[in-house]
Amino acid sequence: MHAVHVKTRHGSGVTLTPHALELVGPLRSALQQTARIVNSPVFDPATDRRILTVAMTTSTAFVVGPRLTRLVRERAPHTTLRLRTITVPTETAFTDQGVSWWWPHRTRPLRPTPWSC
Repeated sequence: MHAVHVKTRHGSGVTLTPHALELVGPLRSALQQTARIVNSPVFDPATDRRILTVAMTTSTAFVVGPRLTRLVRERAPHTTLRLRTITVPTETAFTDQGVSWWWPHRTRPLRPTPWSC
């Protein structure tokens, strides 16, 4: 990977390069979005009206989905739960598809079975 210069010496000071000036807007937007997430109010399941999007594999959704849906309906009645089935989480799942959380697929059984090694 090569270094990207974002500042240059100009007299006794420093100025931003044209490339750095192009990054100011996107970086400001990313920092504002991060601040909104970090400073968001505490989740109160009784009153919160968020949309919670959980991504998981199809097999996990088949096993976990009904119970998770029931629990959210009972404990957070105003929260909307959306389940997304995906194979592997990608950056676009969290940005374009609005995924809030990835439920990883277990590769080992939940408990030993007579046929497991």
